[in-house]
Amino acid sequence: MKGFNKINRGLLLTIVILIGVGAYLMASASRQSEVRPEIERVCRAYVEAETQAYLLPQQYRTVSPNIPKAALNDYLDEAANTVSSFYSEDSYAKKQKIEEITQVLKNQAQGRSVILQYERTIRRFKGFYFEGNTVEVSLDMRIDCQESSNGSMRFESSDTITLQKVGGDWKIAASGLTQPGFGALETW
Repeated sequence: MKGFNKINRGLLLTIVILIGVGAYLMASASRQSEVRPEIERVCRAYVEAETQAYLLPQQYRTVSPNIPKAALNDYLDEAANTVSSFYSEDSYAKKQKIEEITQVLKNQAQGRSVILQYERTIRRFKGFYFEGNTVEVSLDMRIDCQESSNGSMRFESSDTITLQKVGGDWKIAASGLTQPGFGALETW
């Protein structure tokens, strides 16, 4: 018992705290690595859905689209519903994104710089930064785009998508995806 009394209690307490913190960090990292595939799946699906939402229906992707108003309105609703499904119900970011996509599609329908081809490819996920029930995903993208007025462009970008766990599902909280210099966005 005399040997135990000689041990520095501060040192012992520090060791116990370090072991506890280490165990917490390992458990946290394990939980985070378990949800990464689900987060990657949501990010991939969202990037694809948002990219497609900027395109008019295939038959109207011409220099002079002649899309009937009813067909345009139906497509605007379809694009809005598809992209909205990735956001939480009361998301301000969702409202902004839908307004932007709607304006781009309307501009194209009027013949302003029609997006003829548009593809985004996630090259790699660079990092996942967790804070509570939110994660910021950093990724490298390659963007290929062809517009009727600006021609073709290909470039790479570093983008972020912020997701939040809502009701057991990962939902988009903010999307910082780089857009090409859409001529269709010029009046936006």
